[in-house]
Amino acid sequence: MYQKQQVCLPTLVKLDAQLLTQNQVPRARHRMSSMQQPAQLANKKTALRRTSKPPAHQAAFTLVELIVVIAILAIIVAYIGLRPNSSSDYSQDAVAEQIIAAGRLTQQLAMNDSARAFTLALSANQINLLADGAAFAAGGFVYPVAVDPQLTISPVSNITFDRLGQTAAATITITGDSTAQVCFEASGLIRRC
Repeated sequence: MYQKQQVCLPTLVKLDAQLLTQNQVPRARHRMSSMQQPAQLANKKTALRRTSKPPAHQAAFTLVELIVVIAILAIIVAYIGLRPNSSSDYSQDAVAEQIIAAGRLTQQLAMNDSARAFTLALSANQINLLADGAAFAAGGFVYPVAVDPQLTISPVSNITFDRLGQTAAATITITGDSTAQVCFEASGLIRRC
């Protein structure tokens, strides 16, 4: 088994003597004067900066990893987001927004002017706002609005609003290369559906 070794005071003195003979001088003898210390420390710091290397293990991505991630993201974007839209898709969205705008204008007019009857008249290729049965033209609004001939609005309907802005529920479909829908809810809400 192992035996404990006891170190006594004479042994410590011998160790100190050995250190002195090996040119390992205690720090008290190497103290610099107050004038020399800042200049020498500055030189040591710049020398350390020049020779210091970054840590061997840093948490970072390699160039290959970054290129792979960018390529994967490009493929995902190309697959999901960049499908070419035809001009009829844009026309279809424009017609849906025109129907919503005309519906909201009809609703506002019906709520603000109870003396007249306002109706949103939708035909297969036309959006019309009627005031007492005649085409409405005031404040820069000119109706009827013609729809792109490649698109069809269905069903053909007349939508009226009461003084509270409420109407009968209806769903209007705009058909072209694809379909878009506008919903008129009984509460008066007009939205894309």
